[in-house]
Amino acid sequence: MENKFAKRITQLRKQNGWSQKLTAQKLGVSQALLSHYEKGIRECSLDFVIKAANVFNVSADYLLGLTVQKSIKADDMLLDDIEEDINPYPVLRNGRAQIYNTMNILYSIAARLGNPKLHTDINNIANSYVYHIFRVLESALPCDDDGLFAQSAERGIIFARSYESLLCGHLLNRINKEETDVRINREYIEREYPASCKYLINMIQKIESQEFKRKNKSV
Repeated sequence: MENKFAKRITQLRKQNGWSQKLTAQKLGVSQALLSHYEKGIRECSLDFVIKAANVFNVSADYLLGLTVQKSIKADDMLLDDIEEDINPYPVLRNGRAQIYNTMNILYSIAARLGNPKLHTDINNIANSYVYHIFRVLESALPCDDDGLFAQSAERGIIFARSYESLLCGHLLNRINKEETDVRINREYIEREYPASCKYLINMIQKIESQEFKRKNKSV
């Protein structure tokens, strides 16, 4: 039977860029004992699971392999109760799960790159895409100008497009200057993100199949 705890704690340590020695210090155990936990040689106590969950900022259920979703602190996720809106629509439910999991991979890769300026670029690009979608929706819906946006929908959409292009250029220039072992290929993604990789692969296939269909129609 697969030892999911051993696999999860090893993945989390590596995702944080921590050595085994440093992680052992944070967890209050010897490096040898942590090594045994990671290899599945020894079983840990419930107290250790709770300690590890706090150190890695994930739920105990995630560590034990009972869920694929890492917990998020309540003050980081102030959501309105929108489940009743989304639940009847499987396309939206599945789409949200796909975005959530692919963004987790994206932000984990950004963290491994380690450059705070890259982190800012990625946040700005993500925010710009969300803003762009809201402006497109707003332009198509009946709307009275109540001061939510400072620019017209048309101007906002044009700005978002140019801003996204500019930000992507900045990001590319910064990454080209980085020395890193991070890779974006199937082998790396499947190894480092075994629970979430299917969402990223599915998203890539959907986008590229749409591009293929578009090109065929234009021929």
